Order: sequence, then C-alpha cells, then structure tokens
Amino acid sequence: MDAIVVGLGFASLNHWIPTIKDTPYFELIGGIDPVEDQQKKAKLQCPGIWTAASAQDIRGVNPDETAVFVVTPDHYPTIVEFAEYGFTNFIVEKPLVNRDHEVTTLQELITKKNLRIYAVDHYYQKFLALEFVLGNIRTEDPRVDALDTKDNHRLEQLRRCLGGIEGVTYANLEAKELGIPYLNDHPWLEYDPEIGGVIRDLGPHAFAPLTRMGFLGPNPNLYDIQLLRLTEDRAHFTPVHSKHEVEMYVHTVLTYKGVTSNITFCKAPFEGKERSLSVRASNGTFHAGLARGQSGVVMTNDGRTTRLSLRKSENELVIEEAKLFFEGKLPGFDGNLNAAITALKIGQGLRNSYFSILR
Repeated sequence: MDAIVVGLGFASLNHWIPTIKDTPYFELIGGIDPVEDQQKKAKLQCPGIWTAASAQDIRGVNPDETAVFVVTPDHYPTIVEFAEYGFTNFIVEKPLVNRDHEVTTLQELITKKNLRIYAVDHYYQKFLALEFVLGNIRTEDPRVDALDTKDNHRLEQLRRCLGGIEGVTYANLEAKELGIPYLNDHPWLEYDPEIGGVIRDLGPHAFAPLTRMGFLGPNPNLYDIQLLRLTEDRAHFTPVHSKHEVEMYVHTVLTYKGVTSNITFCKAPFEGKERSLSVRASNGTFHAGLARGQSGVVMTNDGRTTRLSLRKSENELVIEEAKLFFEGKLPGFDGNLNAAITALKIGQGLRNSYFSILR
C-alpha cells in the first residue's frame, strides 16, 4: 500500500518518514506541507517522492490504495479534507482529534464516508507485552513475533497467567525536555483551554491503552480527581480554579468492572521523570518501564520471573499493525478507534466532574 505523509514537521522528518522508508509495510510516495522549506527537507530524506502544498495539488494517486499519515497539528480538518477527495485509509497521530465536539463529528464522518482509521499512540505498543499476558492477543497473532522473552516462563505459559486483575498504577511525569522547555515550543498546551492541557496531550497515553487492555471503558466510576496548573514562574503547581486555566498535572482514581486504576500524568518543571506501569493480579504482577525501549517483567506467585521486551521499535510496530489492520489480518481489531474515542470521552468526563465539584 502507498503512503502520503501530511504535515512535514519534526515528527514526520524525525520519526515517520525514516520509519516508512526503512520498513516494508508502506511505499512512501508523497508528502504535503504548505511550507516549501519543509517539502525540501522531506525530499532530501526520501529522494523520489513528490511534494505538494495541499491536497488539491495531488495528481495521479489512487485513494483506495493509499494510506494518509495525518501528522498535522490539527487532525480533524485534515481527515475531512482528504475524505472529500476519496481517501478512506488514515493513520492519525495522537490525539485523534483536538477538540471535544470533534469526537462526535468524526464518528459521523467515519460512518458517512466509510473511513478506516488507525489511531496512533505509541503506548499501545509499550503495553503489547501486557496485552499478550492478559490473553487479548492469541499466540498465532502476527504481532506476537515482536515479543522476546527471557528467564523462567515459556511464551505460551504467559497467556492469562496473572488471573483476575485487581489494580493498575500508571505514571507519566514528563519533565524537562518533555515538560519544560518543551512547553515553550508548544504554547497552546499551557495557555489554550480549547485544545491545550495534559488531559488532551498525555491523557490518551493512559486512558487509551488501559481501555484497549479492558481496564477502562465508557463512564468509569470516579473516586478522586486533582487538576493543577503551573504557577506563572513555572516553579510550582497550584490548583486549577476555572475552565480558563489549563491543567498541567492530573491525578485520578477510577474503577471499571472491578479494576481500580490509579493514574498520574503531568508536564513538570523538575529534573526527574517517571513513566511506569504496575498491574496487580490474583496470581502475580506485571511491571513495565514506559520510556522508549524499556522492558516489562512478569512475576507469578510461584516465584518465577520473566522479562518481556520488543524486538522492534515502537514506530515500526505502529505502521506494521496499521498495515495488518488495513489488510484485514487482525480480525476484531478496530484500529484502536474505540480506545482512542473512549480516552477522549474519559478526559472530557474528568474535566466536567472536576468543575462540577468546584461548584
């Protein structure tokens, strides 16, 4: 299948174009960006591709056989535009859409235009080992080939080895290079209440994979919610008091079908950082570092321990899974669409609940 990358900024030039070019899943044929300098950079990276300023400048492309990588800052308008030109296969960066009302309008567009959307979030791939351990992925699933195990359990022994899940603790504290000065390059995250805030930026990393795992779903029970913003000097956090203040720190405790999720994420001014996942179950535990390339560890109550790691990069796994999805080789898999939409709705619910409590 051919591929077009829409938006030739940092993420495309440093992640998507090199990955597409160096893997066998898609044939990159073109890139679109209104900035001519970005077009030139893309051509230097991948000689032979065409570039254009907009969708209306595309010529000689078969929409039915082409996937559109949406890497623009604003995703929904891009999906709408390319759907009008007949494209139906989309790979969309996180977050799936930027504004609350776009969740409903996107769902309507998907039905009207019969779109197939693969929602990107690299945390799905970081959770892949856990997904296999939970039994959500069969041994014969092609994605299992990406898993490598070492130590006490054979791969087939790991499926459903944990028993009933009791609780999940998730932390994603993005500090310094992904907190500050990162915010300086993305000012809307800190100052625009319509599209900013860490619920929209980091919330999908937590809520979407936990939904795909089955730990969260629509309308989870809420037992705690804290929203904090940065002070003017960015030295501390202070409580959010109005909808005009943009949250940079979130802590919440949710329950869904008997599973408790204790979730914290933030963009922070301090030196350290933390990205981790712990799952407690009746027969053992699962622990994982969630930084790029880190492993997971399964510990069963009989004292055995096994490390699970990925044989491929998260970027490669993303486009491999997207290709398998478009080809219909993952029966029952919806391209993460339900997980991504549910994550956005959970975020909306958290904000609404928080401001309801404030009143």
